[in-house]
Amino acid sequence: MLRLLIQFLSLSLSCAKLRSTSKFKSFFNLLSAMATYSMDKMKTRGGGREIDRYRRFCRKCERRVQRDEGGRGISDFVINSELEKIGKAVAQAKNVAILTGFPCNIDHDIPQETDGPPGAVAIARACQALGIQVSIYTDDVNYAVVQAAAKGENYSIDVQSFPPAIKWGSIEEKRIRDILATVDHVISIERSGPGIDGRYYTMEARDMTPLLAPLERLVEEARRESILTTGIGDGGNEIGMGKVREQIINSNVKFAEKIACRIPTDFLLTCSVSNWGGYAVALAIGAAGAIEGRNSNRMAMVPTPEEEIELIKRMVQAGARTQ
Repeated sequence: MLRLLIQFLSLSLSCAKLRSTSKFKSFFNLLSAMATYSMDKMKTRGGGREIDRYRRFCRKCERRVQRDEGGRGISDFVINSELEKIGKAVAQAKNVAILTGFPCNIDHDIPQETDGPPGAVAIARACQALGIQVSIYTDDVNYAVVQAAAKGENYSIDVQSFPPAIKWGSIEEKRIRDILATVDHVISIERSGPGIDGRYYTMEARDMTPLLAPLERLVEEARRESILTTGIGDGGNEIGMGKVREQIINSNVKFAEKIACRIPTDFLLTCSVSNWGGYAVALAIGAAGAIEGRNSNRMAMVPTPEEEIELIKRMVQAGARTQ
């Protein structure tokens, strides 16, 4: 099992930029096999053994996605055993809000990268398979790309966008309150978060603030109202990283003191690539649902290779940047 897990996650390095379609397909075929294996094991026998299997499965997934493949220094701010908590908590939710959007290519009219939306969609599809209501929220400038990711041949996920902070008013404030009145879990994946100075930075410390809606408000207000929150990120400047901000500042991450996000979340999955974290969370949600007998379809856990290739192609056609 572990050997198979390591194999399929190792193949995923080239996925985000579609550098190798054959490796991409191999990755998702193996991911699908792992999903099927996982759910079959979660559903068999009783006496608490399925809980132990779930915990081991999540821990193996977590260890692999937390490898510092890019050499950014993330090992200094990894928290262990978060994935199993995330999977259980989300599987028990009734309405989930997912935040994504990282317009780091600020010199382009459409600055959104390919990391983030695919992982958000994978999480959303896992939620839908368990009957959980879910919507994805992003910035106006990223809307076309995120919308392209969220509308596939066999699925459709609600996507809503917000304007940048300078254009916020009473309408946006009411929208935030309305969302918080219905959700019981807020997930942020590859979502830019403000540094200690309140501004949003790329990994190279370039200022993205004029492009971004202050969607961290959803996380901050959710925590005040005891609504669970999850952060998924790969660099230290994403929502959720406030939970390990001191570790980020003391790590090898460049410009850490300036770019490190100040917003914490209840759970935090630090990973090599945020999309990988999204796939891992989708697996954990599906596995947690299988324990409860709520799902027996491996498609609740992972997309097919063809679906994910088409998703990223749609994003690129909508203007997403791959570099």
